[in-house]
Amino acid sequence: MANKEHYKYKIKLREPISDEKARRLKQAPNTVRYQITDPLAVELLGLKLRRSENYSLTMDQAKKWVNYHNQRVDDNRKNFNKYPSALQNTQNSAEPKPSPRVLYYDVEVAPAKVYTWGSGWDIRITDENIITDWAIMSIHYKWSNEDTVKNFVWDYEYGMDTGCDRRVLEQFVPLLNQADYIVAHYGDKFDIKKIRTRALLHGIMMRHDYQQDDTKKIASKYFKFDDNRLNALGRRFGIGFKDDMKFKDWINVMEHVPGAIEKMVTYGDRDVYLLEHVHTVMNPYTKQKVHAAMYHPLGKKYDCPRCESDKTERVGMRTTSAGTAKIRMQCTCCNHGFEISNRDWLRKVEEDSLEQQIKDRQELNKNS
Repeated sequence: MANKEHYKYKIKLREPISDEKARRLKQAPNTVRYQITDPLAVELLGLKLRRSENYSLTMDQAKKWVNYHNQRVDDNRKNFNKYPSALQNTQNSAEPKPSPRVLYYDVEVAPAKVYTWGSGWDIRITDENIITDWAIMSIHYKWSNEDTVKNFVWDYEYGMDTGCDRRVLEQFVPLLNQADYIVAHYGDKFDIKKIRTRALLHGIMMRHDYQQDDTKKIASKYFKFDDNRLNALGRRFGIGFKDDMKFKDWINVMEHVPGAIEKMVTYGDRDVYLLEHVHTVMNPYTKQKVHAAMYHPLGKKYDCPRCESDKTERVGMRTTSAGTAKIRMQCTCCNHGFEISNRDWLRKVEEDSLEQQIKDRQELNKNS
């Protein structure tokens, strides 16, 4: 379960501003000042969207806003543990089985500083324009069998130098090597490449064959959501939402503004909690990245690759154009569907037959 600091706190209704204070601040009297970053809330209150995100509300609007915000917090806390943790052992198993070590992670990157003649979409920026290269601010991670998110944060003493994230990578890369497979959102094109690039520049060795589940690719390949971003998926599943962050927050971390790095750490930790739950919801509908049952010494290919249960049954068959037969199986514990070869199916039939003969003999010995 997530710690309380990873949620947005509830807010209280403020006292209306007095006439004297309103004149001094050049505001309307009997109003309340709030910062509202949620566009849906702005529309709900009938306000015009402002870039500063600061709004003067009447008392009726303020009550409506406070109730709306606190209801979101309550719904988030209530729905956050709506789904079970990923790859849990089934209760039908005779004994606990070792599950694959799954590492959920998220990377926060500091932008590069560049010289440019202007702004726009068609501006060409080459290596000569770069003043300071980008670097990794923080890496947030969580093991599937643990409850808390941990993180590594860059060293402030180096500022934006290329050595600032060396310690972060030296600590995180060994964890990547320990994982049986890793999970990230947009990880194939962003997170793992960012980590590998910085590791190369620091001379830190990394494997090339990490097995990774990219929840962005899963959402695009198996489903048709209107929006495949992590925040949108969390809202759609009723799990929760990301913390609000602006580009200025990344700049504040780079400029050592007090409290900025703490806000970034909370934001990244929250993303990892959301990532795990989104992956857990979509995982049963997709092909498994690894065969969980094979991590057990007595695991078989025809055991469930998701929950490791041996309670599986044949539901059909598929053949290729070359004549190769694939037997469709289904787990009776988690209802996950998977395929095995015809050879593995014959092995299962043979073993089930032997087990049945042993049970029959035991019954005869009891009755005799």
